[in-house]
Amino acid sequence: MRSGNNHSSKWRDRERLGFSLVEILVVIGIIAMLIGLLLPSLARAREQANKIKCASNLRNLTTALNGYLNDWKNVVFWRAPNLADDGVEFYVYGGREDANSSGPIQQGIFNSSFRPVRPIVRPLNLFMSNNYGVFQCPDDDSAVSFVPGQKDSNFGFVGTSYIFNCTGTVTGSAPPGGGFAGRRITRAKDSSNAILFFDACLMYDKKWHPNKKGNIAMADGHVVFDDIPMPGVSSPYNWGTFEENN
Repeated sequence: MRSGNNHSSKWRDRERLGFSLVEILVVIGIIAMLIGLLLPSLARAREQANKIKCASNLRNLTTALNGYLNDWKNVVFWRAPNLADDGVEFYVYGGREDANSSGPIQQGIFNSSFRPVRPIVRPLNLFMSNNYGVFQCPDDDSAVSFVPGQKDSNFGFVGTSYIFNCTGTVTGSAPPGGGFAGRRITRAKDSSNAILFFDACLMYDKKWHPNKKGNIAMADGHVVFDDIPMPGVSSPYNWGTFEENN
């Protein structure tokens, strides 16, 4: 009898080594709570990493532009009589030259296959070893309202995530001769605050980065994370003013 009681006692002790349903649910609840605490931190870390990568892309663009300027006597690209169709407008300074979903709009300026006679060769590509990845912000992954009904990202639509300050404004009428297209960069006034390239999200009021801000590359090559100037809003930045006799 005693031997039988010992056997039953050992069996009950062995059963107690397992977890009850309540204990399992408590553990699951703790794990879920920890995941809930970690996810926002991971999301913030990802946002920060993408913002840094985007800023690095813009620095690479300004470095490539310096190479171009050395070959072209410091003149930033060119200014065609019809900027929208013959460039260099907001996007055709560099980036993917074909297979963009914009198709034939603006006389096919964004796709070389639509302009077999006189395609726009994006000038910075020659100084980037045609590395199109540098022209894509990692957060440019949703539709941007470049034209009504657009469903592609900015990069997917026109081949780059970054806008070139060609005309001197992104809102309203462009000032005569404004922007950097066809201008000698060495004649830019206040170049440390003169906008050269910037995230397209800032033009279209899209959230790529925290607080709806974006990366902006200045004419002197440094990059800031901020908003672009808007009418009636004070800003330390400018769209480019130049000394006479460009």
